[in-house]
Amino acid sequence: MIDHDPAAGTLRVDEAGLADLLAGLSDAPGFREARPTLTDPLVALELLVAGPSVRHHHRLRVDAERAVVLARVRGEVSQLLVLPTDHVAAALTRLSRVRPRRTSRRGALPCDPARRTALVGEHDAARAAALSDVGATVAWQLEVRWDGATRRLLGTDGPSGCHLADPEQDLLLPTTPSVVYRLFASALPPAALAG
Repeated sequence: MIDHDPAAGTLRVDEAGLADLLAGLSDAPGFREARPTLTDPLVALELLVAGPSVRHHHRLRVDAERAVVLARVRGEVSQLLVLPTDHVAAALTRLSRVRPRRTSRRGALPCDPARRTALVGEHDAARAAALSDVGATVAWQLEVRWDGATRRLLGTDGPSGCHLADPEQDLLLPTTPSVVYRLFASALPPAALAG
């Protein structure tokens, strides 16, 4: 499926439609500039965002000139967005659903490897239980890959506030949406984009 809506300026694709676009079997307005970034990115980002009953896998590919976002909207359908590279932090913030909220901030929460996996895992019941255990309505996991290196970050947000995983201590540490935004802003390794 390739769905281009000129009035709204949107391009939505499923996996087969994306494969056709990447192979050059189909074309869509705005896709020509995205193709080289999708096929040969300098940095690849994968963002899993999970609530109790929904899990979305967003993909971002970045080169020195642009960022291409494949934002999952429903099922296997993603909306393709082409953005300047300095908009990546804003895109990650919006997609991760991190937001300011009033909360009675709690301290650090236990979060062993099994719970970290369950927070963004595929199984709804296990994910819902893990989210409930830490007082969160959403969890997200960001993986950034470039030049053979990988960086990962896991966080939660909800009534108990924002937390970031510290895998060395098996804890979720309290933080703020502003800190998460700054982490997202530093997600792109400058040396990778200079190459």
